[in-house]
Amino acid sequence: VHAAPHLPIDVRAVSADFLACSAYKFFGPHLGVLYGRRDILEALPTYKIRPAHDRYETGTGNFEGQAGALAAVEYLADIGRREATSAAPVTDRRAALVAGLTAIRTYEMELYRRLADGLERLPGTRIHGIVERHRFDDRTPTAAVTFDDLSPAAVSAALGSQGIATWHGDFYATGLIERLGLAGRGGVLRIGLTHYNTAAEVDRLLESLATILTARPAAAASV
Repeated sequence: VHAAPHLPIDVRAVSADFLACSAYKFFGPHLGVLYGRRDILEALPTYKIRPAHDRYETGTGNFEGQAGALAAVEYLADIGRREATSAAPVTDRRAALVAGLTAIRTYEMELYRRLADGLERLPGTRIHGIVERHRFDDRTPTAAVTFDDLSPAAVSAALGSQGIATWHGDFYATGLIERLGLAGRGGVLRIGLTHYNTAAEVDRLLESLATILTARPAAAASV
């Protein structure tokens, strides 16, 4: 789910039996997406009287949502078409999608390196997850952060008052947050980057965080 807007996912390369995500993750409407391997789908029992192509549908499809999801796919593919060169031509929509998501991945990880470098310079700040630069290919441009003296909720509220959108909590990873000992502290602050963010926005976020952390008592008292 989380990887869908950030990098190409090849279900055959990873030998996936099923893959599920939501179209809103890749800038579409609130529509569920489920891929299933053909041989598995054909072997599963269904509740239709006769076999049909729509045997896994429970009723009339969400056609408006499907149109929106298709538009989101075309948007990502169009990024790939604009990235095409004579040395790396785009011949079909799948190739355009791969090119677009690859370009997005490259740009987003440049932004994330800028973010990670800045976060690591802030006193009392910890990034949870992969922090080794040589392993950044194994992560997405989303940071889970905690602070020594401020709760994630307090920092998120302080950033929100400055028009910077972040969020806080466990993000359904309740077991992991408990194992990390962060449940009692309100989980983590989540900072997510995507391809429409800019280096200037990353710098503004870091500057705001530095100000909030410098004025810890005032920030904590205001939320």
